[in-house]
Amino acid sequence: MRRSLQVVAGASLLLALATACVTFDRSAAGAGSADNAPAVKPADFKNYTETIPGSEVKFDMMAIPGGTFLMGSPDGEPGRGADEGPQHPVALRPFWMGKCEVTWDEYDLYWKKMEEEEGKPKPKKSPSEEAADAVSRPTPPYADETFGHGRENHPVICITHHAAMEYCRWLSLKTGKPYRLPTEAEWEYAARAGTRTAYFFGEDPKPLDDYAWYAPNSEDLTH
Repeated sequence: MRRSLQVVAGASLLLALATACVTFDRSAAGAGSADNAPAVKPADFKNYTETIPGSEVKFDMMAIPGGTFLMGSPDGEPGRGADEGPQHPVALRPFWMGKCEVTWDEYDLYWKKMEEEEGKPKPKKSPSEEAADAVSRPTPPYADETFGHGRENHPVICITHHAAMEYCRWLSLKTGKPYRLPTEAEWEYAARAGTRTAYFFGEDPKPLDDYAWYAPNSEDLTH
């Protein structure tokens, strides 16, 4: 599968991870996909909208059925990178994945709100809220972490992998659901949506502008 044309400004959690610059998506464990995940009845395995407690910020989670797919790209695919093979079958259990990348509106609840509350009298909190507040938060930024790409409902960029994992841990404690970063296999499986072509819309990259926001058509802005 072609992944060389990364979404602008990063390349879960925007979904490909870089060493020091990451934008991100989140996933939640489905039926049996993690030892500590609650059992999910088939009738309950469906898309849902999560509202982060104590806020009006919402995000959508999509139910991805389990299955087996061929991960990677065939040797003869034009433009194929050495890290895209060898192709191999991967079996996945059901899971949920965020419909969109995590936004600054979501992430700032974890980051800025915790900072604003420091030193203020604390009202009595539930055990889950107490646990969530115990999660370590990122260090103060040394520059504009958006790099002019936009905040609020724009995707989070330029955070470390550790910060992304800590956000997921905080979100899990806040909501009571086991949120985490999706694996590479889960991401490709969801992106392929059952297809086996170089792109999920076919072999020809020409229609890519109709489907993706990526470096050549982004004008250096996130979306």
